Amino acid sequence: MVNYTGMIKCLREYVPMLLSLFLAVSFLHVSSLAQAFANGQQLFPQPGRNAHDPFDVSLADDTQGVSRVAFDSGRIDRSDVNYPNRPAKVGGGAAASHDTASIPDGAAKNKEGSGTDRLDGTVQQWTLEATPGTAPILGHKGGVTSVALSPDGNYIVSGGGDGLVRLWTLEGKPAAAPFKGHKSEVLSVAFSPDGARIVSGGLDGTVRLWTLEGKPAAAPFMGHEGGVLSVAFSTDGTRVASGGVDGTVRLWTLEGKLAAAPFEGHEGVVTSVAFSPDGTGIVSGGQDETVRLWTQSGRAAAAPFQGHEGVVRSVAFSPDGINIVSGGLDGTMRVWTLQGRSAAVPFKAHKGGVMSVVAFRSADGPRIVSTGYDSAVRLWTLDGKPVAAPLNGHRGAITSVAVSADGTRIVSGGRDGMLRLWSLRPVR
Repeated sequence: MVNYTGMIKCLREYVPMLLSLFLAVSFLHVSSLAQAFANGQQLFPQPGRNAHDPFDVSLADDTQGVSRVAFDSGRIDRSDVNYPNRPAKVGGGAAASHDTASIPDGAAKNKEGSGTDRLDGTVQQWTLEATPGTAPILGHKGGVTSVALSPDGNYIVSGGGDGLVRLWTLEGKPAAAPFKGHKSEVLSVAFSPDGARIVSGGLDGTVRLWTLEGKPAAAPFMGHEGGVLSVAFSTDGTRVASGGVDGTVRLWTLEGKLAAAPFEGHEGVVTSVAFSPDGTGIVSGGQDETVRLWTQSGRAAAAPFQGHEGVVRSVAFSPDGINIVSGGLDGTMRVWTLQGRSAAVPFKAHKGGVMSVVAFRSADGPRIVSTGYDSAVRLWTLDGKPVAAPLNGHRGAITSVAVSADGTRIVSGGRDGMLRLWSLRPVR
């Protein structure tokens, strides 16, 4: 006789756990996220896929996710649009591009100064021109997950699915041997404000501090129960913030000691963290679709910011500290006041979803650079108008982008394992 009571008990016990794991894997777009729950053991191996590339997974429908946002100047807003010809799958290193197949590697369209590559089809006058600065930079075995430019603009740091942190010159030459220490994918990297240190976070649950020579500057920061998805330096360089799979934000000294109790409030994974320009506040975004503002002691500085209809993938402060920008799996980016009110209309900028955004001061004023699943780097005014032809060259989703402090260089990294450097100048 079938023991239905036992079956029901088993289902009640295990189905919620399995569903939670499934949602975590889907939200992160990382095939090996399950390692974070099993101390480095891959629970769900995918035959035929690159185990070192955390982005090498098929996405059936969730192609509007924002992976990372960095904010350097101004505001980001966007009205809601529907993406035509949205790709059904992204992964396996294949480009998720709709309009770049016939474009030469690294070339930009409509160099004569105008173009129609806006989602609404209107003609725009280009005010900026970007050209490839070097040949593609290759070195990571697997996807590039995060990039950053040093404060002086002389170096690029990258993290990859191969578990390595790499330091490069602007010419694409290694500036040091690969930084080895993480036991699985490196998901976030950042420079210290003085450019003398690099911090990284990985799926192995550690935060690591490095010299520019790739030597550990401290013992690994231990405490997160699961992967570390985001790391950031405070503006004075004395603290590091991290957000993790365990749902906490943690504040560290440079010696790896907790500077406060873990910040608890998110219901689910914390995907992104950032410091305010004055160093007094920390913003975080999470799987629970909220943005949260904290004091350095871990107290909530405002009620949770609600509006996203999906996981919040990235958060950052504006340079003046007046606004917070967030990007989510609903495909929108939103600008908030510090009280959690909407400061601008949400906007979308890429076919298939935005993965990384930086707002910066260019030679012709405040501008935004963004990357997405459509394999393009795009430049915008702060109200969402394109100011340059799309920059094409990556073959697959572009996971991260950064801009030099003077606004003349852009670096991008993608699932294709490449880093690309672009030079930016006004159209004369």
